[in-house]
Amino acid sequence: MQNLYSQCLMRKAGRCTVGFIPAKHARVGNVVQIDFPSGAEPGWRVESAGPPIRKTDLDQLSRQYRRQRLGSDV
Repeated sequence: MQNLYSQCLMRKAGRCTVGFIPAKHARVGNVVQIDFPSGAEPGWRVESAGPPIRKTDLDQLSRQYRRQRLGSDV
């Protein structure tokens, strides 16, 4: 079985964030926990979810995005 992730918009107490979470949790209305560098924060509600993509494809997109940002932040 493949590791699938979906890009989601999540909200909590007037704040919002966008990120990739495991596709099995990416259902509108689900409440999830997000791990931030400052620690885990439970209580984030999924507002919208994109189509699932494989973890390997997600890693490649992340590397491409990082290279683009490094090239444009001159």
